Amino acid sequence: IVLQYSAINSVWNEITRAFNNDFLGSKSTNGYTYLPNGLIFQWGNASVSSGATVTLPVTFPNNIFNASITHHKTSVSGAESVALTSTSQITIYHSAGGTEIYLWTAIGY
Repeated sequence: IVLQYSAINSVWNEITRAFNNDFLGSKSTNGYTYLPNGLIFQWGNASVSSGATVTLPVTFPNNIFNASITHHKTSVSGAESVALTSTSQITIYHSAGGTEIYLWTAIGY
């Protein structure tokens, strides 16, 4: 923990905190990490035929800010998109036909 003294308020303020030299989370294929500023970063992969709802590894307690997808192959034809369904799920869509693998990330708090 790093503290900074405020002479104006005569108090010590916490600047940063380390969690055993690592952030709490799961380093699995579909994983997450709690960042020290209160944000949660999540990642994973999903097999999508035309649309697939992905349940996130942990539910964001308040809000999801953004979710992004990357196609597992170098190129794919058709449109791709991701919808923020709830604080516990995202939905991935594609119009290429067949089943495709997508890598996804989400951030929120």
